[in-house]
Amino acid sequence: MPATPDYDDFQRRIYVSVVSHGHEKHIIETLQPGSWIAETSNVIPLVLSNLPSLQLRQYCQESGIFYLENSEPLGFGANNNKAFRHLESKFGMSDQDFFFTINPDIRTSGRDIEAMARKMEQEGLQIAAPNLVSHDNVPEDNIRSYPSLVDCILRFALKSERSCARKAEIQSTQKVDWAAGAFLGFSINAYRAVDGFDERYFMYYEDADICRRASQQGIGTYYLPSICATHLAARDSRKLFSRQLVWHITSALRFTLARSSG
Repeated sequence: MPATPDYDDFQRRIYVSVVSHGHEKHIIETLQPGSWIAETSNVIPLVLSNLPSLQLRQYCQESGIFYLENSEPLGFGANNNKAFRHLESKFGMSDQDFFFTINPDIRTSGRDIEAMARKMEQEGLQIAAPNLVSHDNVPEDNIRSYPSLVDCILRFALKSERSCARKAEIQSTQKVDWAAGAFLGFSINAYRAVDGFDERYFMYYEDADICRRASQQGIGTYYLPSICATHLAARDSRKLFSRQLVWHITSALRFTLARSSG
């Protein structure tokens, strides 16, 4: 577990976007963003429900959390961009502040979110990801090399890990090609520089794409092994003949074509 730093002199705001696709139970019982506010005033969560949810609306009202909802479903990138724009209009946002995307099925704390932002500031990092582990403490494959189309197919069909980094061998901050959007931190400056996520993706590879575009502007993505969070992942995209399969394949094609064209 990472050492607990002194937070008294840390004044940056960390805006956190949490997008629900029917994940009310995960948000209320696992993620518990309401507890972050009690731990630190620097973390400002916003929950965006992809469809109206009375349960989530009530939870957010009772917990003092900003809440948005869509009348029609949007993709991962569009939802997070919408959350960013809302927070930007509400608070203005300094370039030195932070914007995090955190999935509903993550277990973390306000203190750990703040510790990650503090480490990013100390080390001059503009995009970073923590060490995600499963519920039984097995390392998650949330940092990866850019995949080829073959890698994408093998990953879906055979759960191949050809493009995954060997996290156990990494003991200190390390630059990586890209990191999963399940828990990804940006400086406000970096998010603005790349104009957020590409909304032409719907559910997959938006995270790989934003890291690739950032890299083209000289903004690297870094892995922070000392900051840990638990990911209770459920990967529906591996179910055959599902909408998730179609989204996965379409996004993989879009990403590999974009990468090959520069």
